Amino acid sequence: PENMNRSQYRTFREKFDRYQDIDISAYQEVLESKRRLAEKREIAGMLKRAERADRNGLVRMMNQLKEEGFLESQAAPAMEKIESKIRALDEKVIDKICPNIMGMSFDEAAEAYEKIEGGAFLPELKTDTLEMIDKRLTKLKMDECELLVEKLKDALKGKIKETDRIHFYEARKIMRGDWEP
Repeated sequence: PENMNRSQYRTFREKFDRYQDIDISAYQEVLESKRRLAEKREIAGMLKRAERADRNGLVRMMNQLKEEGFLESQAAPAMEKIESKIRALDEKVIDKICPNIMGMSFDEAAEAYEKIEGGAFLPELKTDTLEMIDKRLTKLKMDECELLVEKLKDALKGKIKETDRIHFYEARKIMRGDWEP
C-alpha cells in the first residue's frame, strides 16, 4: 500500500520471510522505504503529542521509542527532543524545590534533599543536584563544628592552665583527608 503503518509492515515482512527460494530483494527495499516513512510519520505524531504531554506521558513516549523497534537513526533525534523536554520540566521542579542552594539553611537543605531523592527526575540531574545539596549540608555542619570548637576554646580560657596538651583538629581538614595525627 502507498501509506503503510508499522503493523502492516510487520505483516508484509512475515509474508516475505516465507519466500526462501525466490529473490525478493527489490521488494524488500521498497518495503524498507515504506517502513522508514511509516516510522517517520509515527514519530512525528508522537512529537506533536509531546508538546501537550506531561512528564509521565513523555517518559512513556521515550520507552515506546526504545522498546518498539524503531530504527535507531529515526528514533534518536526524537528521543533527544523528548529528553530535553523532560530535562526542562525536571529543572523547573528542582528550581522550585531549591531556588538557591547556597542560601539554604540546614533544615531547608535537608528537606529539599529528601524531596529530590524521592522524586522522579532524570538520573544525572538528580545526582548533580543531590551532590550540590550534600556539599551545602556538609559546609553548614563544618561551619557549625568550627563555631562549637571556638566556643569551647573560649569557655576553657582561664579554667585550664595547661592547654598545650589539648589539640582541636580542624573539621575541614579531616573531611578533606589532609590532616595529621
